[in-house]
Amino acid sequence: MSMERVAWGSLYNITRAKSGSQPFSKATLKRVLAFARPYRGKLLAFVLLSVAMAFLAVATPVLAGQVVDTIVAKAGIDEVIRLAVLI
Repeated sequence: MSMERVAWGSLYNITRAKSGSQPFSKATLKRVLAFARPYRGKLLAFVLLSVAMAFLAVATPVLAGQVVDTIVAKAGIDEVIRLAVLI
């Protein structure tokens, strides 16, 4: 059986599943958590780093907009430099 056939079969089964059914059992969740236990430090670091990077991805354009607003408002150069350093 080819990988594509397995993938399409899985996709078909997922789309035809009952809407109220659980995607996996509690036993499966326990096995996954037991497997991940030795890696919890790395997983936590990954999640925290991902959240921080998402925050920075949103903050950069917002700060750039504030730089433009400050320049248009003809505020002091100190404010523009402060915002540019934050970016």
